[in-house]
Amino acid sequence: VCADEDDDDYFDADNKVVAGLKEVEVHTTKKESNWKPSQHERILKVLSTYARLKKMPVEWVEESQCHLTLLETVRKEFKWLRAEWMALSHTISIRDELSMAKLRLRLPTALEEMQFQNKKIPLDSFIVRFVEIDAQMSKFEWDATEALIKLRKKAGTLQYLQNLKNNGSVSQEACPVCHEALNEKWSVMECGHCVCFQCIPTLLDMGMSSEVECPLCRMRTGKGDLSYVVANREASSVFRRGKVDIKVKRIVFY
Repeated sequence: VCADEDDDDYFDADNKVVAGLKEVEVHTTKKESNWKPSQHERILKVLSTYARLKKMPVEWVEESQCHLTLLETVRKEFKWLRAEWMALSHTISIRDELSMAKLRLRLPTALEEMQFQNKKIPLDSFIVRFVEIDAQMSKFEWDATEALIKLRKKAGTLQYLQNLKNNGSVSQEACPVCHEALNEKWSVMECGHCVCFQCIPTLLDMGMSSEVECPLCRMRTGKGDLSYVVANREASSVFRRGKVDIKVKRIVFY
């Protein structure tokens, strides 16, 4: 009973994090293809026109026109073939997901256990031996904890971006290191806290291994996961040597 209560508390904590993401608007992108003639095809059209204007051999002109017609036909055919392939790929992916959803972890049968001990047939990934149950449970609990940490980081970043949107895309906060206004350029960590461009190189140098520690909440962020925001894209991009441009170059280097 105690274990069930602990599990309920654990999932309640997860649900609280997920509940804050339910009202988030998800913007999807539409995949569009470009069916315009390629550069090579345009060159062939120019050569065909040149051959016709310069009254070159008729066979050359006819063969060039035939080749261009063939390319146009293949392009139209490929459009429908691609649509068919995408539909088929989507169907296969759905069936694969359904097959994976029906799989469940189970103990091996007596025959499977005997074959495994005789080293004849290896067990599938969803078959867990009795002696491996505790190790698998520990692995799943660790994966769940790690996933929850990542979810909280992403939720913090999302909350920051939503607040930034409501404030007119300009940060009203001050840098926690130098206490200067962030203005229009700053770095964002996964926890949602911000640091100015002048201080982030120092934190990068002080960071252990490949992580940077937030000066406010002490949450670690990978150097590759840092985000850099420039709120005013229309501002002048010319910086004086020895100030912002040097620090920006160091950031890009990392």
